[in-house]
Amino acid sequence: MTTTFDIPHGWHQSAACGQHKNPELWNAAVNSEDALEAKRICVSCPVCRACAFDAVRQGERRGIHGGFHLPTDAERRAMHAWLGIDPPKTGRKIEADQPAPAPAVVAGAVMMTCGCGTQFESESGRTVSKRGKLLRCYMCRNDLVPVGQVQPRVREVFEETGEYRATARQLGIGPEHVRNILVADKKYVKRSTAETILGIEIAKAS
Repeated sequence: MTTTFDIPHGWHQSAACGQHKNPELWNAAVNSEDALEAKRICVSCPVCRACAFDAVRQGERRGIHGGFHLPTDAERRAMHAWLGIDPPKTGRKIEADQPAPAPAVVAGAVMMTCGCGTQFESESGRTVSKRGKLLRCYMCRNDLVPVGQVQPRVREVFEETGEYRATARQLGIGPEHVRNILVADKKYVKRSTAETILGIEIAKAS
C-alpha cells in the first residue's frame, strides 16, 4: 500500500494550530478534552494532510499531527493507513527527504495531484473531465474523508457506552456506521457522517 503526496512549500504558515491562541492543545495528554479539541480543529485545517505526511517523514512520535495523537500505536497506524503508506515500523525514522514509494503507473496513464494534495492515477490519460474541470481523487469525487479521522472519537464513545446502539445515539449516526467504522475494513466515510460525528464542518479541497 503506497501513495505519493506533494507537501506544499511553507505549509506551516497555513496550519490552524499555528494560528490558535493555545498551541499547547496539540501537546495535550492522550484522550483528554484538550486533545479532542485539537483533533477537531485539525480535521478542518487546510493543510491537515500535509501535516500528517510531514510527521511520518520526520518519524514524529509526540503530539497531535494531522488529527492523530502520535504517542499511541493505534493512531500512528491509522495515520499511515489514511495516507496510504506502509504501516509504521517501531523505532524506524523516515528521512525527511525520502519520498513515499510511487505506485505502478499503467501505460498511457497520467499522474495527477488533487486539490486535497493526494496524487492519483488517471488511467484514461485525461487531466480534465468532459465538462472541462480538473479531475479529482476518489475521496473528493465521492465526498469522502478517511475513516481514520473519526475512528478515535467513535472508539472513545464506544468505550464509554459499551454497545453500538448507545454509541450511535450519542453521536447522532446509525448503528451500522458505528460497526463499519470500528470493525469493518473501511477506508472512508461520508463527509456528512464525519461532520456529524465530530460536530464540525470539514473543509473541502479547492
